[in-house]
Amino acid sequence: VEIEQVSVTDATLIDIIAANQGIKELNLGMEEVTDASMEELAILTGLERLELWSANNISEIPLLRLIDNNPHLKDLNLSFVPCITDMTL
Repeated sequence: VEIEQVSVTDATLIDIIAANQGIKELNLGMEEVTDASMEELAILTGLERLELWSANNISEIPLLRLIDNNPHLKDLNLSFVPCITDMTL
């Protein structure tokens, strides 16, 4: 199945997360991801893999909360996320 890349708003992303509490892998690559949407993602607790790229509008605090809430996180891939540095992690 081929899935086209789509742009989503914070509200759409939050609705998707609320409907899918069993998410184990999350790949986000869009400039529309903000601190507000990352805060909403922090409700997830079963993530094993998280990939973020080209997320220019997020800061470190919401990302760190998401990481803290997911003790089974085995793989974290951050690409082109300028606000997150080695010092953050």
